[in-house]
Amino acid sequence: MCVLTEVLDAVNVAASVATTVYSGIQNANYQKAVGEYRTNLYKSQAQDMRTQAKEEYQKGVEESRKVRLKSILNMGTLSANAAAGNLSLSSETVQNYIGDEKFNGELDALTTFENYKNRSDNYLQYAQNYYNNAALTSFATKQNYKSNLLSAFSNAALGSLKLTGTIADGIKNYKNK
Repeated sequence: MCVLTEVLDAVNVAASVATTVYSGIQNANYQKAVGEYRTNLYKSQAQDMRTQAKEEYQKGVEESRKVRLKSILNMGTLSANAAAGNLSLSSETVQNYIGDEKFNGELDALTTFENYKNRSDNYLQYAQNYYNNAALTSFATKQNYKSNLLSAFSNAALGSLKLTGTIADGIKNYKNK
């Protein structure tokens, strides 16, 4: 009966070791999958931010073009009003108004473009942050995976020592009877 108990102890230890190693490997694989998912998510978000940046830049080009066209239209309206009021288009006053409109229109167009460009730059910075997070997550995932596997296999080594000790105790007890 004692031999059966010692055999059952050895089987119990072996099963415990196998379960510990198996769950350690499963945990390592799960953590790796989660890390890879997060890495891909960060990369996807970075791509989205780059797309947003391009769209904002293009909006800036379009909106500044509209501001310039509006300014040109205003200069034409000023010229038409001056002509309708029997003012000479070459008079200093009319030229000052048209010059002011041209200057202010260009300033507004540049300001509009710069505002959109700043938003575009912000999106590019967000994209870079997401790429950095992806790289760090990828690195951490690889290190965590290696660590989890190392832990699982060190548990296997410790378990096999315990199993060896249990078997040795069983043999010793069997010989002593």
